[in-house]
Amino acid sequence: MHTYLYYLTEVVGVAPNLLVDGFYDAASGLPQEYHFTHIENLRSHFSDWAAHNTADMDYISRDQWELAVAELGSAGDANDVHPFVASYVNAGTEGVWVGPESALAPTGWAYNVFQITDVAAATYTFELDGDETGSEAAAASFDGRVVVVNDGGNSFHSLSMTNDQDGVLSVEVGVDDGEIYLIVASVPQHFSGNQTYSYRVRISRN
Repeated sequence: MHTYLYYLTEVVGVAPNLLVDGFYDAASGLPQEYHFTHIENLRSHFSDWAAHNTADMDYISRDQWELAVAELGSAGDANDVHPFVASYVNAGTEGVWVGPESALAPTGWAYNVFQITDVAAATYTFELDGDETGSEAAAASFDGRVVVVNDGGNSFHSLSMTNDQDGVLSVEVGVDDGEIYLIVASVPQHFSGNQTYSYRVRISRN
């Protein structure tokens, strides 16, 4: 949560008062709902934040990042660490639609990551097919990002969403690119409960 609020204010430029005014103006909704109502393009900001988190939180200093990794290793529970839904080596899903196992399906305002390592020059196409509703019937909304990792600098790309659940993106990668990450963010206009939001992706390597 600290990094999310830091990203909103220090990277995106959201006015800090928009994060706390809900405590003082008799707003009836939950904090995330207040932010959704008062911060323009919050879905996009959340998805961008998820992408930059995947790129080793490149919006904080390397000293801060190394400290965070060390603290996770010393104080975190390894059973709670699930960095990737699936990982592939220089390949996609071989024409198959895949999704997270039920225990890893995202709740509202959460995200999953798919990893591809040891990539060679190719064009990767990422397709997202989300369910229309969550596990308790709230309307679902998804957003997608792709991160291409390169020693010379990472690049960030957005899936072209045809509606609230479906999107597609093709990205050309070169021999100097090392890894690719697909991020699927669940960003519904629903802010209570613990329902999950299911989806499938297909990753093609051409």
